[in-house]
Amino acid sequence: MNRLGIFCDLLYRLPNLVVAKITRDSCLRAFKNGVSAADILSFITINASPVMTTKTPLIPDAVSVQISIWEEEMYRVKNQLAVMFDQFDQLQDFENVEKFAREKGVVLWSDPSQMVLIVTPEADEIIRRFIRNAT
Repeated sequence: MNRLGIFCDLLYRLPNLVVAKITRDSCLRAFKNGVSAADILSFITINASPVMTTKTPLIPDAVSVQISIWEEEMYRVKNQLAVMFDQFDQLQDFENVEKFAREKGVVLWSDPSQMVLIVTPEADEIIRRFIRNAT
């Protein structure tokens, strides 16, 4: 039963029955501790009651898909240190710096319409040097 609490919120515990709720928060807690969606679904399948094992599918598709979606959320956004350059006087200046940064492979994101360039922190000094030498 302790393992069930890793990815569920336990509601009731009786001698022959456990009632638990799988929620986004309970799954995210499990994912942060190294449990995958496949692990959760496998645990549910292996520990299902004999009555449940007669059902097809054992775990409703909506449930298994939702658990997988919650896991994917963990990897959707990643924090990363970066340096932003956004004080370009002309579009041509921006394009020259962006081209140089792309050649160096340090561009994380850019928006020519706003003249904003975001690069890796390691590139900060070489980009600044390039800008100084270009003017």
